[in-house]
Amino acid sequence: MEKMEVSPASNTMDAPSASASWKDRALVKITSGMRPWKTDFADTTQFAIPVPRDIVARVESNVDYYASNYAVIAAAILFLAVVSQPYFLFTLVVVGALWFYAYSIKELVIKGQAITPKQKLLGLCAATAMLLVVFAGTTIFVVIGVTAAVVFGHASLRNPNYESMFQAAPSAV
Repeated sequence: MEKMEVSPASNTMDAPSASASWKDRALVKITSGMRPWKTDFADTTQFAIPVPRDIVARVESNVDYYASNYAVIAAAILFLAVVSQPYFLFTLVVVGALWFYAYSIKELVIKGQAITPKQKLLGLCAATAMLLVVFAGTTIFVVIGVTAAVVFGHASLRNPNYESMFQAAPSAV
């Protein structure tokens, strides 16, 4: 695995080569858009109750600007749910085993009919959705609800950082 260097000045990771794993590329993509936590994301001087007509614009601009930070928060909430709910972890392991087993079978035949890879994928997605809703539905809805409340709360109360947004955006000229 290729080593990635973190630059102390910019606190960003250097891009991995094309031969890097998908995990390394995903990590670099998420962290490249990350905003500083203390000095930008959680700067308490930038929070204010919005005028009702400005909420939508404020949420849209903040969700776009802090998308990577919100992704980390969502991952942390999901991690806490997995750690605090062993039943949810068990369900995820069973679903993962189901996918692994289904994809280890090269040719799947049911009642004399060969199943195409697309049909196998659709069947796995349906089985996954059913298993997650039946065995971990409450946990999933709590994770989604808490994540949405945190993201919407921050995005609606944080004053948009328009100066940084325009500096970070590529010029259209």
